[in-house]
Amino acid sequence: MLGCGKEHLGRPSLEERYGTHQGYVCVVTAAANRNVAKGFLLVSDAAKLIGLATASSVLQSLMATPADNALAASLCSSPDAQTLTATGWVQQGP
Repeated sequence: MLGCGKEHLGRPSLEERYGTHQGYVCVVTAAANRNVAKGFLLVSDAAKLIGLATASSVLQSLMATPADNALAASLCSSPDAQTLTATGWVQQGP
């Protein structure tokens, strides 16, 4: 039956990818830092994306297992995954 179980369409579940909500936010933060550094994303837009990820309900209701927490800790272990550190173009006012 579709939608039942982690094997759905052969893709990992959010829990398998990120472990916890904080793991998800760390992945979004690291991606935002990489894309600002490459010039693909404005710092202001990166901050908005990180804010949206933080406020999202992704894995918020999950009862995390020790394995989930370990995965999230691993994803959050680099400095670029913890806060917006990249510098780049900042959009000026209108």
